[in-house]
Amino acid sequence: MNLRCCGAGTEKSSNWGQEEFGPALGILDEPTFHRSRIVVRPGEVLMLYTDGATDVKDASRDRFGKQRLMDQLASPVKETTLEDAGQNVVDGLDKFMGRTTQPDDICLVCIGREP
Repeated sequence: MNLRCCGAGTEKSSNWGQEEFGPALGILDEPTFHRSRIVVRPGEVLMLYTDGATDVKDASRDRFGKQRLMDQLASPVKETTLEDAGQNVVDGLDKFMGRTTQPDDICLVCIGREP
């Protein structure tokens, strides 16, 4: 599966190889975005997330951050469905933040290809 995409916002992707990143959506009247192509091979999962996922804070005000998110994505999952992969990340975020309230929304989209 070939996907064409472009990045917008505050964090660069770790896996697209995209060097240039566009502004957040809605900031500029005529923004410029650089397109990339992603190939999702059989058995692979592509996860897209908003900055709310990396900005989650625990009771000590430490951020979950990009590295913890990448570690959570790489952690073993009981099952191999897209729902299970996404739930694994949500569970990691929930465990990290405990009972703290989060100031931002969190969005996670999982796209996969059958093996």
